[in-house]
Parts: sequence; structure tokens; C-alpha cells
Amino acid sequence: MNEKPNNPYTAGPVVTWKMTKEELEAYLAKHPIIYREELKPSPSYQMDKWA
Repeated sequence: MNEKPNNPYTAGPVVTWKMTKEELEAYLAKHPIIYREELKPSPSYQMDKWA
């Protein structure tokens, strides 16, 4: 009975990706970053009120 408890909130392993410049450009060509105005937070949402 010396099993580790299954805790879903513990941190898992960290995987580091290393890409060359050419691989990054190919990835961005396949998965472009698209700016959409409707995803911006509203003007009433301000972080300074949280401080």
C-alpha cells in the first residue's frame, strides 16, 4: 500500500520544444496568428481595479 496518491493538481513533466528558424516559419505558415477585434476585452474590464 505504498502507492502514490493520484492528485490531478500536481505539476506534470515539462516538455521543452526547440525549433529552428525555418521550422518556426513553416509552423506559422501552417498555423497563422489571426487577430480578431471581437476577442479583445471590453473597455469596462480593467485590471487596475484589482490592485
